[in-house]
Amino acid sequence: MVTDLGSYLGVPLLKGRVTKQHFQKVLDSIKGRLASWKSSLLNRAGRLCLAKSVLASIPVYFMQVLKFPLNIYSEIDKVMRHFFWSSKKDQPRAWWIWKWRNSYIFEQKILAADQVIAWIRIMEADFQRISAQADMLLDGHWSPPPVYSYKLNADGRCSVNGDMGTGGLLRNSQGDWCIGFSSNEGHGNSHLVELLALRNGLELAWSFNLNQLICESDALEVVNLILGLADLSFHPHAMVVPQVRSLLNCDWDVDVLHIARESNTVADSLASLSSHHTWYWRTWHFPPSEVLPSLARDLESL
Repeated sequence: MVTDLGSYLGVPLLKGRVTKQHFQKVLDSIKGRLASWKSSLLNRAGRLCLAKSVLASIPVYFMQVLKFPLNIYSEIDKVMRHFFWSSKKDQPRAWWIWKWRNSYIFEQKILAADQVIAWIRIMEADFQRISAQADMLLDGHWSPPPVYSYKLNADGRCSVNGDMGTGGLLRNSQGDWCIGFSSNEGHGNSHLVELLALRNGLELAWSFNLNQLICESDALEVVNLILGLADLSFHPHAMVVPQVRSLLNCDWDVDVLHIARESNTVADSLASLSSHHTWYWRTWHFPPSEVLPSLARDLESL
């Protein structure tokens, strides 16, 4: 008697009682995708975007024709929650609440209610802020970093002749210009110049002894390379990626995000300036006139 009917177009053909094993392929697909991601290099906004746009979409194909058992929904939700809260920065909060619960149930210890409520309110406020930040990233609006943090926007330009130029700027939580840069990087291609733009921007930011930094780029493939979400084997620019990762691993807190091109226009304008000049490196202590329109549009979105 045949016990396994196999699958058709990737969907399992079911016979008899539906069990968790029939949907193991869906769980394996989600866990397999997670295995290639470096959650420790993503902030919560980045993890939220990936969970919504990638992880949550994996079961949709199967759900069009099959009704999942409740324990499968619970397992998928559990995997996504674990990914979202996997950062070491988030673990203390979740652990504190878990400890409070266990202390009450198993040890009959009653901790201060105001402390517990304060932690829960902090978590709720953070989640709402992160959700709003994720929506802004997808909508193409530039958003300022949190208080006491700085934001680096970096971009690269490559002409049809292969001339490369990088540009970027640092801004504070008020959207104020801190410093910018433009550089001429010789000849290459679009992927290389985007990597060099990130490297140059991180080196500049590190020289200012910053502790909290958000780094944004509109080059998705390059961001995936940096975060370990893409295969680096035999990549033509494999020598540059470790340079950027080394900067990320310095003694500071850096989040790398992919943003819409519309959110990165000031950095793009600074990169284009290098194609009109012969200097190798230029530091902008004040915004040049060429970027003022883009800078004004960013400030309007605050």
